Amino acid sequence: MLSTIAQLQPDGETVVANDLKMGDIQKAAAAPERFEGGQVMIFDEGGTVIGSTDSSYLGGNLAASADEAEAAAREAREAAQGAFASDEERAKAAGKADAAEAFAAFRRGFDGGLAALRDQPGSAQAVELDGGSWYASLRQEEGYGFLVMAPALSAWAATATTWLVPLLLVELLLVYVLMQASRWMKNRELKAAYVELGQMQRRLEIALTAAQKDAAIDDLTGMMNVRSFRKAVTSLLGEMGEGDRGIFIMLDGDRFKAVNDTYGHDAGDEAIKLSAQMIVGRIRTVDLASRLHGDEFAIFLSGTDDYEVAQRLVRDINDTIAREAERRGVPSISLSAGAVAAARGDGYLDLSKKADAALYRAKEGHSGGFARADA
Repeated sequence: MLSTIAQLQPDGETVVANDLKMGDIQKAAAAPERFEGGQVMIFDEGGTVIGSTDSSYLGGNLAASADEAEAAAREAREAAQGAFASDEERAKAAGKADAAEAFAAFRRGFDGGLAALRDQPGSAQAVELDGGSWYASLRQEEGYGFLVMAPALSAWAATATTWLVPLLLVELLLVYVLMQASRWMKNRELKAAYVELGQMQRRLEIALTAAQKDAAIDDLTGMMNVRSFRKAVTSLLGEMGEGDRGIFIMLDGDRFKAVNDTYGHDAGDEAIKLSAQMIVGRIRTVDLASRLHGDEFAIFLSGTDDYEVAQRLVRDINDTIAREAERRGVPSISLSAGAVAAARGDGYLDLSKKADAALYRAKEGHSGGFARADA
């Protein structure tokens, strides 16, 4: 995203790659190579852009209105059409006019989005730029400000393998830029940004809670939800080689309804969360786990088709659920499981149906049973 950033010098004309009195600002803005086609602008307290991934925006003023930016562009173009003592001065004036027009076009296309960011500084928001969807965040310090922008498609692509939604990832990018900037900018204003990181972290947690229903995380347990699990398993199946194997396991709570009826829904939720914690705590980093819905979970074990491995895992999960429930003094449920071996060419839907059929047989005893699809 941010491979190069140009810098406007105090004379308002000279553009270089570093040696600004603020320090090595290029490193502060260019370090997080996260979103393809993204933008970072650094501006002074008057709104003048002094650092940008697009050098055409240098010298533009974010504090000016779109009409004022267009007026400045017209003036620059008129000036470029006048008489000059040399070709060098004429080219320099033409370059200023081109830059002013580029910034005016940006300012006009981003007018509504910039106003929204000013109303909620420091928070990432979905905005429109020239009819396209972007995620952006603006932060103003005492002396300098930062504008971080990422195209929506790039942001979603960057979050395809993470449980963070794009809005939060853009905010974290802004935090990263601030932290990087403070390493090279010795002024006290940017050092104060560290003090505010704790407050921003709390706000990110609140934003994550609000966004979870549309993200990849189950809001009760923090596990992958069914949509992200299906996508991840489908991806793993597509990447399998000829000899690769896996095991798809579906788990369902035994006598969960009795816990709800006897102790109430809050106790039922605690039983679900405890089960989720024990599942996540027993699998490997190469495996996947999800809460599908209610008291139903799923696991995908990578690199094995040994049903004994799967059965030991389920038994271990049930043992730890029982011990931890007793230690906490909360109701406990056991999990019955159905498993099916997976290989190259298998599909998610077919595996889930076979595992579900095996689960149906396993639940006949209602006591943490285990059944395999080929039995």
